[in-house]
Amino acid sequence: GVGDYPRETQRTGTSNLTPPVLSRRFNLSGTLTLMKIAILSDSHDHLDNLRRVLIEVRDTDALIHCGDLVAPFVIKELGDHYKKPIHIVWGNNEGDHPLVEERVKSYSNITHHGDEARLEFGGKKIAVTHYPGRAEELAGLEEYDLVFYGHTHRTETHRAGKTLVVNPGDVMGKDDSK
Repeated sequence: GVGDYPRETQRTGTSNLTPPVLSRRFNLSGTLTLMKIAILSDSHDHLDNLRRVLIEVRDTDALIHCGDLVAPFVIKELGDHYKKPIHIVWGNNEGDHPLVEERVKSYSNITHHGDEARLEFGGKKIAVTHYPGRAEELAGLEEYDLVFYGHTHRTETHRAGKTLVVNPGDVMGKDDSK
């Protein structure tokens, strides 16, 4: 189950900007695999911080961004510097929605899910939203093993029933909970 996560929000590196990287061991065709997912949120156009974080998470298997990228040029930064699957949802401070959607089309590894994402990695069901209230609603459905959200700019992790609920904090550098 979800409790098999050895360290649920283990941080890598020493930077205050390092996002949680969730690790999950799962069996695929009889082999033991370690899957790492980088969870980001609230980059707010802070490209220098985003570049540093992307270097730190380069060895992960996928990246999830919980919203507030803000300008469309952040899509280019993500797509040019992280080649594995990227999953993005809208935040409350997104700029030009049509241009963001157009930029996403340039990168086969980026999927923009709109307001919410429902994903599955290693047999675990994951929901992604920007908003904490909606994250609690999704966790309360008891359909998901993990729910990720942003918006508050504060790193938070707790359980809601069987669901691990995670806010990675922000990329922009405002998070004072670290």
